[in-house]
Amino acid sequence: MKRLLVIGIVFAAWAAGVPAEAMPLGMRVAMWGVAVSRDRDGGLSGALDAPGLEFTTGGDAGWTAQGEAAHGGGSALKSGAIGDGQVSWVETSVDGAGEVSFWWKASSEHYRQYAIDYAMFSVDGQERLRIGGEQDWTNATVQVEGAGRHVLRWSYVKDDEMSGGSDCAWLDEVTWTPTSGLAAWLAERNLTADARAANGRTAAECYALGLDPALATNDFRIVSIELVDGEPKVEWEPKVNRWTGAKIQAVLKGAPTLDGPWEDVPEGSGSPGQLAPPLTARPTMRFFKVVVELP
Repeated sequence: MKRLLVIGIVFAAWAAGVPAEAMPLGMRVAMWGVAVSRDRDGGLSGALDAPGLEFTTGGDAGWTAQGEAAHGGGSALKSGAIGDGQVSWVETSVDGAGEVSFWWKASSEHYRQYAIDYAMFSVDGQERLRIGGEQDWTNATVQVEGAGRHVLRWSYVKDDEMSGGSDCAWLDEVTWTPTSGLAAWLAERNLTADARAANGRTAAECYALGLDPALATNDFRIVSIELVDGEPKVEWEPKVNRWTGAKIQAVLKGAPTLDGPWEDVPEGSGSPGQLAPPLTARPTMRFFKVVVELP
């Protein structure tokens, strides 16, 4: 259900101490002494059915494309052959907020229901998901929040002793869906829809009205109301939403008194950013309000 925002009622008359994950790739390679392979021929992204993403693999052994085990046929990635206390990873970078979805499976050392060696998914170095033991193909969807670049990494991690199962993990069908519209706008500014902006409105209202939430003086306002040839003309600013590029659509409602009843005023003449309803269609209307639909 759409929400309605009543704009107003008028009367007619981003050295030292830098985390490793934040360092450029070359620095990380020199520091860790690990093998890193970039996906120059698209083999990694092709195996993952993700042509729009560029993958890098590394650790003590990189992930490789293979066709023996894949979700739904074709090919998938398999973690590298590593020894005790080692790790094999593959990663990609994305911009902005969005949703990542993928299929993965694992066959690793475990004790009862507890995975000793495991596959892990992380966002910007923070673990989000983990599987291990004898885990068949399973789908996962993770929300990535915040502006800027994010590193999505899948790792197969071994403890200091013993092995079990096939001792690896597989990854397939990676999909990245950027957030759009209001959600993306909020994520870029680290805001929530109901956060109060400097002008007193909510962030969602600022998005709907094309307002800058950081400016206290930037607000939607009724510029004028006047009678033109005996008909009331209501004009407002801004006329165009700076975030979407769309004209700000409004509905004019009228009533004979402040207590109502409020009715839609028939659309009349008027350029973008104003309404000029024919008063003759509602001769008893003396009060008017501008209403804007929120997303």
